[in-house]
Amino acid sequence: MDQSSLDQQNKFYWNEVAEDYQELCHITVENFHYAPLIAGDDFFKLLPNDLSGLKALEIGAGGAQNSIYLAMNGVNCIANDISEKQLKFASELAERYDVELGTLCCPMDNLINELDITSEEDKFDIIHSSYALSFSSDPKKLVQNLSKILKKDGIMLISTGHPAFAGEWLDLGEDDLGEGMFLKDYFTPQADTRYDEDGQEIVRSTFYTVGEMFDWFASAQDLTVERVIEPQAMDLSNIEYDDIINVMPYFSHDWMELHEQARHIPLIVIIKVRKN
Repeated sequence: MDQSSLDQQNKFYWNEVAEDYQELCHITVENFHYAPLIAGDDFFKLLPNDLSGLKALEIGAGGAQNSIYLAMNGVNCIANDISEKQLKFASELAERYDVELGTLCCPMDNLINELDITSEEDKFDIIHSSYALSFSSDPKKLVQNLSKILKKDGIMLISTGHPAFAGEWLDLGEDDLGEGMFLKDYFTPQADTRYDEDGQEIVRSTFYTVGEMFDWFASAQDLTVERVIEPQAMDLSNIEYDDIINVMPYFSHDWMELHEQARHIPLIVIIKVRKN
């Protein structure tokens, strides 16, 4: 299947699920999130201390809750997504919180051709993406293109699926072993593939080894990797279920079914890089 057809499938899928996704997932605008079940940036502190006046681009933004959080803190934000319905929700959410939000609807892999970047001033101080680059057809090339539109000393914050979580959770039935993750092949982890009602593949989220992810940034021009984080799901042992909404920036009932697993196996990898 050619890239144009893949992009159309992606757009169809995310437009179809957009309403349910935003209704079923709690994603706050009061904190910057990196993935479901884990703490936000108030814990990781990867964002600049002073955000006022900066310019940011979000890749695969969905409802753009992270962009809205940044806009509420003085950042000029553009949110990109392939789904018009996701960006419609984002625009309505921005209006609800009385912030300005630019949107750009196109496949993330075409983004470099859609932006009008003609000078250093047009470039971005922050480029961020939470759990979206795994849907790119070529994330290495995408990162290389994104590095061209990142300002000197700007940062890129990317989170994507951890390859260890591509395995199958098993109960080994023995007290000394308990439960754990079975991963048949770390070097070719099975993709997270979504199908239509006829069993035809619609969209695929690909897992990569940590080494491959590191190479996305190492091969790009003038980027230095500053942090690689394999976060543990938040400890909720002393928190009532109804209070989770106040402490966890991104979760849903479906994600919560994986919480105990994500306490033992990292769900995602967070990578922070800086432009030299």
